[in-house]
Amino acid sequence: MSNSRVGELETLQSVMDEIKAMNKEYASYSGAPEGATVTSRYVFRTKEESSK
Repeated sequence: MSNSRVGELETLQSVMDEIKAMNKEYASYSGAPEGATVTSRYVFRTKEESSK
């Protein structure tokens, strides 16, 4: 694997670690009643890599 790919993977891992940490603190987009159990899900769009 090339050094640039390794760097990209390390950056992606750092971003995912930050998102996981933020997700622990963030429970709801619109607020939730006290004592309610809620979950949040995220959808990420990435640029498709061309095979050229």
